[in-house]
Amino acid sequence: DADADTDADSDTDSDSDTDTGTDTGPRDTDGDGWTDAEEAASYTDGDDASDHPYTGGWEIDSCRSSITSTGAAVGDTAPDFALSDQYGDPVRLHDFCDKLVLLDFGTQWCGTCQAKAPTVATWQATYGPYGFLAVTAQSENTSYATPTTADLLAWDKAYSSGHPVVADPSGSVDATYDPHSSSRPTYVLIGPGMEILSIGGSSSVKGADIEAALPTPYP
Repeated sequence: DADADTDADSDTDSDSDTDTGTDTGPRDTDGDGWTDAEEAASYTDGDDASDHPYTGGWEIDSCRSSITSTGAAVGDTAPDFALSDQYGDPVRLHDFCDKLVLLDFGTQWCGTCQAKAPTVATWQATYGPYGFLAVTAQSENTSYATPTTADLLAWDKAYSSGHPVVADPSGSVDATYDPHSSSRPTYVLIGPGMEILSIGGSSSVKGADIEAALPTPYP
């Protein structure tokens, strides 16, 4: 087809690509393994190799660059962070600005965190299609060290989490929300627009709380 634009570069194959001998395959300007078309669809920067869609498939929202934090208390607009996930990608909170996000802070050696992990995974499977995303953030592995990518992936596989599992070295992001408590896990529920809805322990969030705050109504 002479009018085809195989690599989505706004030049037809016959007009420029074929005539000049350039590559008619999908264009990847920044060489990060994601085509320019895939990056445009994910609201990432096709000229920046460090900014690309998530390997885990976490959907990025268009408002990612328009959120301004006001604090870390209930009612505030949550601050952004960038923490490495089980695939080695930096996960940024504001990428999920149109979703209902549950930040699940804990450690891998924490018995309660282990006991609650299946519940968080169930919430993700049940409510994910309606705009919910859990982000499990862990400050230590079972050896009390910062979790490696392999540690995070092992947790993900053990609990079939289906959501980002990130390392929070020294619990620095955790401390932003809950600096005075050593009890874990800590749940921070953040609504669309990154409004902090609640901060509390593992009993502070129920399925009904999630259903009431979902951006897409749960049937």
